[in-house]
Amino acid sequence: MTRRLFQLGVATAAALLLSNCKTTEPASAKKMVVSVADQRLVVFDESGLPRKSYPVSTSKFGLGDQPGSKKTPIGTMVVREKVGGGARPGTVFKGRKPTGEVIRPNAPGRDPIVSRILWLGGASGSTKNAYGRYIYIHGTAEESRVGEPASYGCIRMRSKDVIDLYDTVGVGSQVHVKPGRLYQAEVPAQDAMIVSNLRRRSLFGMGSSEVLAAAEASNRPPELLKPEKRSLAPARRSSARAATAAVDPSQRRGMFDR
Repeated sequence: MTRRLFQLGVATAAALLLSNCKTTEPASAKKMVVSVADQRLVVFDESGLPRKSYPVSTSKFGLGDQPGSKKTPIGTMVVREKVGGGARPGTVFKGRKPTGEVIRPNAPGRDPIVSRILWLGGASGSTKNAYGRYIYIHGTAEESRVGEPASYGCIRMRSKDVIDLYDTVGVGSQVHVKPGRLYQAEVPAQDAMIVSNLRRRSLFGMGSSEVLAAAEASNRPPELLKPEKRSLAPARRSSARAATAAVDPSQRRGMFDR
């Protein structure tokens, strides 16, 4: 009897040990594409199909891999390390260590790294300095600026999005940053309307946070999302259309050409 109880205790302890060692790390690495023109990151599954996409913020200093440039590298990188699993949303990190502070999104005068960090390493000649430059995909407190180039080289995301991404992709996942827009085949079906609305609304010079909020909140056709289109009186509509047509498209301010 004593021996059976001992064996049962050993089995129970082993089961508890195994349960404590469980991880949410995905079984396999995935591929990501970041479009600088669209300011959007897409996650692809193992079969190569786009499954999720998120708004991001790349560098306000442009594109490149030169040390000290504060630019976002273009080309292929991989996730070398993941930091922050289990931390509360808004947890502040310094030197990849939690400081103990938790701040809310868009806290006045604050711009720390928050929530999660995916540390990227170069996988091509154009990204060879990424790891040494501490290029991350990370959460930002400046969520109102996600959707426009605003970082110092990293790829910034909203806290809820970077936490979801952290739980979706594993170490070794590939990240390809390209300057151009996403191809139609690279946009998940459920996000096609959002991406379309973002592109359309950017032609009207709207701020990035307003564009993003309106595009994500609406499932209406894009033509119904043009600012003030439905509030104009009939006489003003014609003059507004004429003024819009008279403007050279290359002179229109958009969220990606500021």
